Amino acid sequence: MSMELEGFDSLMQKLESMGKVGNKIYNEALTKSAEPILDDIQSTNAFKDKSGKLRKSFKISKVKKNKEGKFVWVGDVDGVVKYSWYVEHKHPYMRPAFEKRKKEIFENIKKYVQEGLDNG
Repeated sequence: MSMELEGFDSLMQKLESMGKVGNKIYNEALTKSAEPILDDIQSTNAFKDKSGKLRKSFKISKVKKNKEGKFVWVGDVDGVVKYSWYVEHKHPYMRPAFEKRKKEIFENIKKYVQEGLDNG
């Protein structure tokens, strides 16, 4: 999914020029920006979790990198609950949380990067 954020390219250039410090700022921005999705999936009514194991398994992964850039996973990232994908298929909770919060997430990434640059 791509979204254009005004001024984001210049922020990313500043981060890249900062090396490790910029990398740390971006990683923290990605992680903090994913928190609204985590909050939504932990409190969703889309499925019943009688044991509470599924909801307890939800967290934000460490920052990962692929050829397209950096990202984090939100959900049962450690595979603690083997049935989480089946629950998602039958009672979607991830996609609705992402769709509801995606604009906020990308705006927050920009905000946290800017704050990191201002404080760093």
